[in-house]
Amino acid sequence: MSLAETAYRAHPWRVHTIAHDFHLEDLWALRLPGHAPSGVDEVLERFWSVFKELGNGGFMRARMKIGKALGWDDHDFALPIPGCTEKSLAERLDAQDRAKNLARPDAPSPVASPRVKTVYVFRDEALYEFSNDTIHGLLHVATADGAATLAVYVKWRGVMSRLYMAAIWPARHLVIYPAMLRRLERAWTSAPEGARDPCRG
Repeated sequence: MSLAETAYRAHPWRVHTIAHDFHLEDLWALRLPGHAPSGVDEVLERFWSVFKELGNGGFMRARMKIGKALGWDDHDFALPIPGCTEKSLAERLDAQDRAKNLARPDAPSPVASPRVKTVYVFRDEALYEFSNDTIHGLLHVATADGAATLAVYVKWRGVMSRLYMAAIWPARHLVIYPAMLRRLERAWTSAPEGARDPCRG
């Protein structure tokens, strides 16, 4: 376990308990020069804006075409979490979680495709999920001590989804994530402070 992962897991994020059965696939530090985030909502506005920009890139367009051709995205959130009965991690939230959740229960997907559900948005962390015929995944964005992290968790639906994730590892680590970090840094330094998360009411 790397020092970054050790530090991440040492923080009492809710995701560690609510998604204890998921595999931590990727962990990245988000570079936020200039000023420390006032809360996770300030980071989320920039993050989803950058995510939408990357969705127009060649790799993402190719992924969506392949997924459409093979029917990977025909049943979003129709299947239960692998090895479980729940279809969404929102079913694992307790009364305390729901009381402090800043996101509406019917919050729209922050991007048009793939469909993304908001599990929760707390003051210092947010959890989103996506689910299709190949994988059930989570996006966790958190802030602490003036810094932010992006974590991706997965549960595979069989051997093919494991092979798929292994096949796109180079694209994720050499193209997608570096491009996201660069754009996020530019968005952070150019946008005003205090922007709101589009998933909040």
